[in-house]
Amino acid sequence: MSLFLGERTSSVAALEVEPLAIVDNLRYISFGLGPSENKSVLLCAYTLDEGQAVSGVLWEILKEEVAAGTFEWKPNAPATATGLLKDKVNLERDDSDLELTALTYDLSANYSCTVTADDGTTASAKDEILIIDTTSNHIYEEFSPTEANCSIRVSVRYFPVFPAPTVAAGLYSESLGEYVKEVDPWIAIRHPNGSVGYSFQDYDIKVDAGATDDTNFRCELGVRKANGTVIGLSKMTSHFYFKHSCKVLPVGENQTVSYNTDGRTCYGEPYAPGTTEARVACAEGFVSSGNVTSVTLVCESVNATVHRWIPGDEGLLPEDLLCEPTPADGAAMRVASCYALLTATLLLCLHGR
Repeated sequence: MSLFLGERTSSVAALEVEPLAIVDNLRYISFGLGPSENKSVLLCAYTLDEGQAVSGVLWEILKEEVAAGTFEWKPNAPATATGLLKDKVNLERDDSDLELTALTYDLSANYSCTVTADDGTTASAKDEILIIDTTSNHIYEEFSPTEANCSIRVSVRYFPVFPAPTVAAGLYSESLGEYVKEVDPWIAIRHPNGSVGYSFQDYDIKVDAGATDDTNFRCELGVRKANGTVIGLSKMTSHFYFKHSCKVLPVGENQTVSYNTDGRTCYGEPYAPGTTEARVACAEGFVSSGNVTSVTLVCESVNATVHRWIPGDEGLLPEDLLCEPTPADGAAMRVASCYALLTATLLLCLHGR
């Protein structure tokens, strides 16, 4: 595979090196698949200016930014390898690609590639190349939703991964593009070879009533590069559905609300099999100031997750019910009437004697 991309027509030296890559645009080199010309070749593509020719390409494997091994290629000269790369690269290639012929954990590192033109111009690129050992593809997951209290109990156990992986799990909102609740803490089992296996057992997570309709339980495993990029290795999504109904009806000043059911969803919403109704009336100590003495609303299900209150047969809304304090003189009149009735009754009783 030739790494020479072309020549520029400018008279100014413009040697350029593209970002490092792995053959076939692979994101990482798989330790389990082993070395091959289709799986473990690093590419350092470059562009020469018009009239330039490449005089050499130097690869370096870096440990703490210090070269720990080299692979040097020159046209019409034998390739050489030193340090960590000695006896682990293909020296017989006719191009400057770095083909790893053996895979070890210590070859997962930063690599640099420096291209030198025949006029002395140089250009280079550097990137982290990961050799990832997933050791297994077995993932254990147990997922148990409980509608009685809007909660989920989950257990997950991942296979060990080298280098140490990054994990995330919890309630994930697709529309928000983020976790709204995460599992914490994880149990980490660290092995002598540097691989780490993560797990958690019987973790209970509560689903809030305000969770978006597209919320699910997600669990992810990957390896994070030094620049923050995460190479994903596994993503599992588990869906759940807890019954919804119309939310508790907010009422106006001096009003009260009752429902045709004592049933509630696990989110605390009033729910009755069939039709859920709400009756709005004036609160104690208040009376209607008009002809409307109460208002009935019906819970309408738009779909499985969207519910709304709509007017009942009367076509009225809570704002059509106006409540005012019971008149004080009316109360006094009722007391006086009761007193007069009691007095008359006593007089009749005495007269009868």
